[in-house]
Amino acid sequence: MVDPGALSARLVAELAEAGDLVPEWRPAFEAVPRHLFVPDTVWVEDGDRLLPVHRADDETAWLELCYANEFVITQVDDGVPAGPGQVAGKSPVRRAGPTWWPRCWRRWRSSPG
Repeated sequence: MVDPGALSARLVAELAEAGDLVPEWRPAFEAVPRHLFVPDTVWVEDGDRLLPVHRADDETAWLELCYANEFVITQVDDGVPAGPGQVAGKSPVRRAGPTWWPRCWRRWRSSPG
């Protein structure tokens, strides 16, 4: 299994190097494990289909998705997919990508605490 701490450190470094994460917010990103807020099944796009990635089946792939600098699809078909490995065409729900929050905080002029 991949170490979530290493994945988190890589993501934080990537965000900081890109200028998306200001120094004031870095401690919060380092302290809070992102994967604790991601459901055990997420979805990946495969052409015009969405395929499930289950934590129980492939924890490494699931963790990689949790710590990717991208949106994570957390729900499809209103939480009731069409069947194992099948997904209908309803709109997915996406968890905000890591760059979204620091950009919002900067726009809102938020500060830690």
